[in-house]
Amino acid sequence: MIFKLKIQLSNLSPAIERTILVDGQTTFGQLHDVIQFAFGWENSHIHDFKAETEEGENVVNLFGNKMKSIITNPDMVFDALTEPYNEAEEIIADWFNGEGDEIEYLYDPGDDWLHAIKLMKVMEGRKECPEIVELSYFAPEEDSRSEWPEDEWMESGRHEVPDQETEELLMSEKNGMMWSQRFRLGPADLFIDNIWDNLLTETTRFKAAAPWQMLNSDDIIAIKHPEMEKMLYCSVMGALGEMYGMAVYQGDEGLKSLLGVLEGTEDGLNQKCLMLSFDNRNDLTNRDYRLIKDAGHTFRGKNAWPLFRSFRPGYHPWHIEPEEAAELKLAMEQVIEVVREYEEPPEGRVFARIPTMTEEGAEWQSEMIDFEYKEVEKEVQPLPVEQIRQVQAAARQMDDVLEIDVRLFPEPVQDQKGERPHFPILYVAFSQGMGIIADHKMIHVEEESDLPQMIIDHFQKTGYYPKQMNIQSERAYNAIAGIAQTMGIEVKEGPLQNLNGVLREMGML
Repeated sequence: MIFKLKIQLSNLSPAIERTILVDGQTTFGQLHDVIQFAFGWENSHIHDFKAETEEGENVVNLFGNKMKSIITNPDMVFDALTEPYNEAEEIIADWFNGEGDEIEYLYDPGDDWLHAIKLMKVMEGRKECPEIVELSYFAPEEDSRSEWPEDEWMESGRHEVPDQETEELLMSEKNGMMWSQRFRLGPADLFIDNIWDNLLTETTRFKAAAPWQMLNSDDIIAIKHPEMEKMLYCSVMGALGEMYGMAVYQGDEGLKSLLGVLEGTEDGLNQKCLMLSFDNRNDLTNRDYRLIKDAGHTFRGKNAWPLFRSFRPGYHPWHIEPEEAAELKLAMEQVIEVVREYEEPPEGRVFARIPTMTEEGAEWQSEMIDFEYKEVEKEVQPLPVEQIRQVQAAARQMDDVLEIDVRLFPEPVQDQKGERPHFPILYVAFSQGMGIIADHKMIHVEEESDLPQMIIDHFQKTGYYPKQMNIQSERAYNAIAGIAQTMGIEVKEGPLQNLNGVLREMGML
């Protein structure tokens, strides 16, 4: 069943509302995320739902008064008088008695953003992804309760009703964001069982189409994702008759790794892509085999069994997730279409498939587009400038050169069974003056942004800092650039003869 919910910010004038369509099997945890998307909240405060029903039945206390049951994340409850219901387990269909029922949603008790959620209509069918169908007024910004409804807030124009064009753009943007998260926001029972069957069915079509008979691995096909603002870059393998399949490089970060592969500079540890290969039965793990069998498929023969892998920078190749399966299926569908009409593109351009969205879905056209990489803007961790200056004032600058390298350690580490293994970050600093390794650490790949702080702490602990730092990698530059600029340390780029020799002796190169 599809539930039409009207969500209104309470006790505010003008009324700020969002009308959404969600599946009845949506959990309250998922509904919380949907509301965050719909109102533009940042999910940085606690929240809860309150209902006067308990799984569809009215709740009363000993005196016959109605009570409110709390549904929330149990980890966020510290002083509740009664045990709350777990939002990850409770579904909305069990709590709404019928049309007109309301449930409260409170976000950020400090700002007291109270929302009334009213069930407007119940419709037949199922819905994979939540969708905003109506909205009125812009929502307040996070932590802005003190500004509402003061003159400064009202004069900002944020309380204005968006015009039709702005409203459509706003809904399109928010619905697009939710679509990209549909496997997390939608009911799992609706599509998870089917996604693998659909993927394997498309894989069979792909193999039968044999696109490697038309395309070489350097004939890149670009596909614009119809729901997300990113491109998929496809490289078909098999023209040489050695390995059959396809790699799908995702977005600008994926394109960067693809260019590295084409230029021969990619070491395999920084790829962002999805990989389909046709292998032998004994190349599959038990998990790969069970996925195929549980979806009701079977394959026979040499190089006939599909193997799916996800490559992410800093991580070991791993089994694909449902959302990745959907992207891989999309790529196969469009590459099959390309085989029928492929033309060699001019230099600097690639053959592309571009969708136009209509009420009936995506309509695809082929065209030539520029093949260029746009540098991905990375979130930069702010430097503790005050601490750096304090360290500089207290420490001595020595006539020394630190050779610094930051690289992925080539042996994967699995922190917990079943988790995706990662390649740790190895940080090493070699002092030319002392002829020793002055500092070294091995950290999780997700902790790379902490390296500048670790280097500052090293200067503070030892009481000295160098006149010069030599580096040979982009990772090392990112770690030391801000520190060097603030402290006036010279930076030189080039091979690290001493440090490389030590690492080679340790078997790390």
